[in-house]
Amino acid sequence: GSDLDGGGALRQESLFVRGGADGSGGNFWANGDVRRLDGVASTGGLALSSDIDDRDLPPVLQELRRLERRARKLSWTEPRLFVQQALLACDYEDDYEYEGEFSHYFPTYRAMSNAQLRGYFAWRTRVRRGVVEKTSLSFAFVYLYELINGIGSSSPEEGFRKLAAFCEAYRRL
Repeated sequence: GSDLDGGGALRQESLFVRGGADGSGGNFWANGDVRRLDGVASTGGLALSSDIDDRDLPPVLQELRRLERRARKLSWTEPRLFVQQALLACDYEDDYEYEGEFSHYFPTYRAMSNAQLRGYFAWRTRVRRGVVEKTSLSFAFVYLYELINGIGSSSPEEGFRKLAAFCEAYRRL
């Protein structure tokens, strides 16, 4: 069956899966005809989004992807993987130009394409420098998850202050 509804939009029940069973890191959509091919999600010629090959990621983000493959072998839960990845990338900054969208019910780094991942860290870099910009709510939630887990703060009190300040600034956008 197709994952496209009559209007050409992806149905919500589609599931994006990162990492091939062979450890290749390939990406694909499960439950339908949408597949990741050569870094582009496509539905028979309709490009949904372009992506960056894992080998072209900055070293810290390559390590995030390697950690995903190791986590499967170690049977880590998604929250444990998220915290380990967040710790690994706690000081990472990016300046990637990203204009796409990211929407996921329980957003994590693993759920992001490579382009989305770089876009998230570029957005987070600006937020940490005091420039809060409107973005997808899923990016905002990943940032909040980081703060809740103590990523980017030296104490729980500082984390709470950053969380409250971000929420207030984002509400005003």
